[in-house]
Amino acid sequence: MAVPNHIDLQIPLPPRTQALNCTTFTLPPLDGTLTLPEIYDFHLQHSPNHQLFVYADRSGLNHAILWSQAVRSIHRAGHIVQSRLDDKLVKPPCRPIVAILALSDSITYMTTVMGIIRAGYTAFPISQRNSAAAVAHLLSATNVTHMLVGEEQSMQSLANAALEIMKTSSTKIPAISLMPHFENIYNEEAETTFRPLPPTRPQLIEPAIIFHSSGDLNDTNAAIGSTAFPKPIPWPHHRLLQLAVLPCIYGEGDFSGKRMSFHAVPLSHGMGILASTWAATCGLISTVFEPLSPAVIPTPESVIQGAKDTSSEMMLCVPIFIEAWAQKLEHVAYLKKLRCILAGGGSLNKEIGDSLVKQGVPICIGYGAYVHDYLYAQSHEQRDGIHRDWEYFQISSQARVEFDVDDRGLAEVIFAVSLEPGPRHAPCVFNAKRANVDVYATGDLLLPHPEKPGYWKYYGRTDDQIVHNTGEKTNPVPLERILDQDPLVISSVMFGQGRFNAGVLVHPIAEQRFDPVDATLLDEFRNKIWSALPCHNYLILLTLLAQAHTSPSKPFTYTAKGTPRRQAILNDYKTEIEALYATADETAQLQVPLLDWSYSNALEFVRVTVSNVMNQSIGDEDDFFQHGCDSLQATWIRNTLLQAMRSSTQSNTRSVPMNVIYENPTISALAAFASRFVLHADQADHPGQVSKVQEMLSMVETHSQSFRQHIPSTVTLPKNVVMITGTTGGLGAAVLAEMMASDDIDRVFAVNRKSSTLIAERQATALKCQGFDPAIAYSSKVILLEADVNVSNLGLSPDVFESIRLSVTHIIHVAWHVDFNVALRSFEPQVKGVRNLIDLALASPHPTPPRLLYTSSIGVLNSKKIIQLCARPAKEGPIGPESAVGTGYGESKWVSERLLEVASAQTAVKPVIIRVGQICGGPNGSWNENEWLPSLIRSSVHITCLPSSDQNISWIPSTSAARAITEIRHSSSRFVHLAHPRPVQWGTIFDVFSALLGVPLVPYSEWLARLEESGKITAAASGREKNDDLRNNPALRIIELFRTDSMGIASARGISLLSIDEAQKVSETLRGDNLPQLGIDDVKRWLDYWRSTGLLSQ
Repeated sequence: MAVPNHIDLQIPLPPRTQALNCTTFTLPPLDGTLTLPEIYDFHLQHSPNHQLFVYADRSGLNHAILWSQAVRSIHRAGHIVQSRLDDKLVKPPCRPIVAILALSDSITYMTTVMGIIRAGYTAFPISQRNSAAAVAHLLSATNVTHMLVGEEQSMQSLANAALEIMKTSSTKIPAISLMPHFENIYNEEAETTFRPLPPTRPQLIEPAIIFHSSGDLNDTNAAIGSTAFPKPIPWPHHRLLQLAVLPCIYGEGDFSGKRMSFHAVPLSHGMGILASTWAATCGLISTVFEPLSPAVIPTPESVIQGAKDTSSEMMLCVPIFIEAWAQKLEHVAYLKKLRCILAGGGSLNKEIGDSLVKQGVPICIGYGAYVHDYLYAQSHEQRDGIHRDWEYFQISSQARVEFDVDDRGLAEVIFAVSLEPGPRHAPCVFNAKRANVDVYATGDLLLPHPEKPGYWKYYGRTDDQIVHNTGEKTNPVPLERILDQDPLVISSVMFGQGRFNAGVLVHPIAEQRFDPVDATLLDEFRNKIWSALPCHNYLILLTLLAQAHTSPSKPFTYTAKGTPRRQAILNDYKTEIEALYATADETAQLQVPLLDWSYSNALEFVRVTVSNVMNQSIGDEDDFFQHGCDSLQATWIRNTLLQAMRSSTQSNTRSVPMNVIYENPTISALAAFASRFVLHADQADHPGQVSKVQEMLSMVETHSQSFRQHIPSTVTLPKNVVMITGTTGGLGAAVLAEMMASDDIDRVFAVNRKSSTLIAERQATALKCQGFDPAIAYSSKVILLEADVNVSNLGLSPDVFESIRLSVTHIIHVAWHVDFNVALRSFEPQVKGVRNLIDLALASPHPTPPRLLYTSSIGVLNSKKIIQLCARPAKEGPIGPESAVGTGYGESKWVSERLLEVASAQTAVKPVIIRVGQICGGPNGSWNENEWLPSLIRSSVHITCLPSSDQNISWIPSTSAARAITEIRHSSSRFVHLAHPRPVQWGTIFDVFSALLGVPLVPYSEWLARLEESGKITAAASGREKNDDLRNNPALRIIELFRTDSMGIASARGISLLSIDEAQKVSETLRGDNLPQLGIDDVKRWLDYWRSTGLLSQ
């Protein structure tokens, strides 16, 4: 039989319903002459300026990624993957399979998937929620060639565990490498010319992507108690096209240029692939989270906020999020404004759905599966009977569907291969034959509408698989068989359709029967049979939360075959099941409540809870989210903790914040919170959270234990060897350039985090962007390293680490995570990194440990009291923790300062803590346009006035700051401040801005009033107009900063006077008149740079 080609599988053209009025999107050929990756290439030429992705940054400002950017990045991702494969595996007829196991952001994930496909390979996104055994099975079953693994510790551990399992068999082990970052594949400055991948012409029947089921436990070939692994489901290219044309066939309206929120949908899930297919065929714009690493975790709050910030008109999400939003009036008010909320992957609670629809929320039901895609996605806003019919849907007429109707009137959906050429819908796999035709019996039971023919409502499964409101599935049959084998059990029936949790009704043997009202006996019986359940399947453990016991007054009824009458039994126990969910709504499992909530007892309780929820043991100081904890697990941990606190104390847990797990993402932190909350529950002023100061002091204590002793030798080095962290950042690049120019420095270790882009390319790009010579990156004097200072031995190989330990004389720690929106606890890995560098210094064989320079921030002088007391310059010395309370960033800097102080007192290490002030640009005027001053300047142009002030300005250029740091490395002082030694008046700089921009100066109060007035106009604008306004008026994003600084912008953004006496003692740069004052040339360079970036018009 000849292999079908494009002509044989030609797909009939859909009706022209899309791109009717869109000027930026060109409708591609949809007849099968182009595959999906070829359609992407088509848009590079024909729709280059159309938006593919839109995301909001932390300030709410929208950013768009155009098709021209995305397609070039897809090719870039394809090149990256191609470079990592064996040459023998990339040549036809080989078609390598490249798997992805990562927690990456949506943009990076989708771009990488499409890059793999465009390179001519098969992409295989693997769910991160699989067990190691399941991942090993999937890799083996598909003969994966290469696997991209996220840098998250949880993903690395999962991948390594899976590979270890594979080594026990004769299976070929795939190669692995790091998942690319967003910066790696969307870095157009890294290449001078676009390098497209070679043209490919895949046949439509060839596999483009592989999905996998969530684990079909109803496998008659699987032994009882087997792992019931998920099954791979290949999707050929023509199936991707069939999915892609769905909006063109029966979408209600023209979707071109419309924004749809995909914030809630992981792209490793079948629902997530909609974003990449629908966008290519109808011009739909996908709104997603900002591409960050680690990626933003989808929670009900973060998803709806993301949708709001991006002015999304439609949403795709799982029912559990909708159920959460229904509890808040402000969320319902927003949902009513949408065109459509497409709910898929599970059943939406009927009462909640009825309530929302009656309020005008346009809920749509999506029906589909991995094997036969989405067959309905209709908005109900134009239909009659919306209040009653929201649960019902139609099945596409483009599919060949048959129904097996049982005696209850329920119909099983059967999909068959169309007899006509070029089917738009056909299953990817088949499991039966009918009239000699391959079919796929879905096992889905639908209930017909009582009055409207052709409309159906999802009822359940023929195999009684339970579909939870999260989209996860639990097949009860094998689990019931396992329980039924227990000698204490006659039979069991599971329940949980449309619920977050599953439960089980157990019919015990006569000797074990008791009144289930007796909680003690119920708990004893539960513990007796609980051990029979398998521990290998993560999703089973996640859903088995509630357990009931049959009542003697309601015995199970059985069929003639002796099997329980499932539906009859569940109907009999409907009241009890509802009551069970009501009482278990905020708990994950039955636990013995604590009577004593001391820290040690709370610690043990939290350990057990976290271990049970996450199905793994983690350290007391390990971050939950770095080990793969998702929003559902976080909710489970929180609810378990609250239930235990309520059941054993008089605590009013309503005051516990919803984000308590995110604020306390370790076992020790959460235990400390719980203990303090309960023990202070009777205090009227109970704050509901651990004291920030106490938290800071506690973190210092945690990381200042058991310093090693320095053991010196007589070895001395004639020249300095310096290690610098963070040299691809602005200040780090400047320090590197300065150190390389110093004759007394023999060698420089430049340390940066790992990335899929070559470190030399990254370093050269960073230097060039700052105005330094990119050739520095290729100098023999510099050794570029990819490392992680937050782990032991910096994550380096033993020989490389030993080379550093034996030779380094100075350590300059510049790298730090910058995020003003997260709590102190999230910075703990960075604090641990400081401890690791202390340990590195103490391990040195030199007569004295290497000098450790730490670039702190004047942000530690954050306290209003400190500011008010600063009539005299703030001295260079230690300060109390209260001064730094504010942001997690500033608090973490103080914790690290104090950690270094303790190390200095207890060991031979002598640190220098450099509190860095405002850096004001590189040699080429480079000043990050997202910072406060560029934002102020752009907004001042917009509102046609600049603020005047009587403050001094002590900003310092990055080159001067770097030169000073080079000199400060010889300082014997423990603290130094780094700022310009010759401040200038505000007017000296802003008079120049005024003259060059043609914008007048006005009193600060007037400028602020005009800014606030412009904000009222922006607030009243529509979504897209608002985004345009924020681009032109970015100071609105940080207006609170300007409001609180009503006396004028302070020279150091918070501290008007800084003493630099200690710095000047050792820095020639900062002494006397050596450093020129800021003036007109500096302003011109800044303006030229901002014009080059597009912040200001030319």
